[in-house]
Amino acid sequence: MEIKSTEDKAERVQLSEAEWERRYQLEKEIQEIFVTEEMYWQKQGGEKWILKGDSNTSFHKCANGRKRKSTISSLEDEDGVTTDFEELKKHIMEYYKKLFGREETAEIHLRDEIWDSSQRVTEEENERLTHQLSLEEIDAALKEIRNNTAPGPVGLSIEFFK
Repeated sequence: MEIKSTEDKAERVQLSEAEWERRYQLEKEIQEIFVTEEMYWQKQGGEKWILKGDSNTSFHKCANGRKRKSTISSLEDEDGVTTDFEELKKHIMEYYKKLFGREETAEIHLRDEIWDSSQRVTEEENERLTHQLSLEEIDAALKEIRNNTAPGPVGLSIEFFK
């Protein structure tokens, strides 16, 4: 209050040296109060941190709890329960390979006389259609496919394959 009234007075009239000294003394006292208060809160914060941990600790407790909940520690199948980490990885990989892997197709054959020779695939065409694809060809084909599309009936987006 006193500082504010001194400032208001300084805007209207010239302050004496004693008034300026009083104003600076008041500012110094306020600074000391701020420093004391800051030290108090640092001390309180330090005690709280030692006793309860910082605010990040509660985040880590939550994240670690979620990790514990979502961690697969064992799996049961027809052979029994698997708990070994390497066996779990192997079991999960085999499951998804079987789930997303190639489906066995039935061998279906058509009689040779169904199509005449002009409608049949030649040996050269057959080789082109059934040749082993290189990684470069697969990569080029994947890059040409638009994102946010599902190229097959499984419904997996192209980002899954990329």
